[in-house]
Amino acid sequence: SQEKALKIVGIKPPYETVKFGSFTGNKTLITWFKKINEYFGVKGNAKIMYKPSGKHAKTRGVSSKEALRMLMSGLRGTKKSYVYHCFNHYFSPIGFEVTPIQPNDAYKDPEDVPLKEAEVWIAIGETAKRQSCIHFKKWTEICTDLHLRLPEYYDIRRNYNGIMKKTEIKSHKKGENLHCIIEFESFE
Repeated sequence: SQEKALKIVGIKPPYETVKFGSFTGNKTLITWFKKINEYFGVKGNAKIMYKPSGKHAKTRGVSSKEALRMLMSGLRGTKKSYVYHCFNHYFSPIGFEVTPIQPNDAYKDPEDVPLKEAEVWIAIGETAKRQSCIHFKKWTEICTDLHLRLPEYYDIRRNYNGIMKKTEIKSHKKGENLHCIIEFESFE
């Protein structure tokens, strides 16, 4: 259960009062995954799969095209899952759809349509109460979010606002971007 998982990672009840935003980060999620694996005696690993921007960019040299191929490959299998850290939120890529740009290509096997001739949509599993439980975001929009640096930011859940700019920002945060895609893998 969620309560058992929270207990394993060291969070004490009452759980409904926990404000996760104040202490949860990318490294925290990776550490929690390792603790839960150890507790249940299973083998797995968690890592930053794609973080192209910010002071602690973990995946310099990985193109958005390569990251998309890795994500699609992982989503096709049963051993990997993902968390996408976006603006003030975490949610889970759970699938994808490749939509050909040319109408005649709509009847082709999706494997026969080159990605450069298609729009790729990532299916997102959402936990927020005020959002639809599943929605789709364009890979290009996810990349926009991942590549920006403060003071510029992109709230992908409210993409109709476009790229925005924070007016008040602490100097040590300037140029930063914590957003990334984290990969969780089972070795079982």
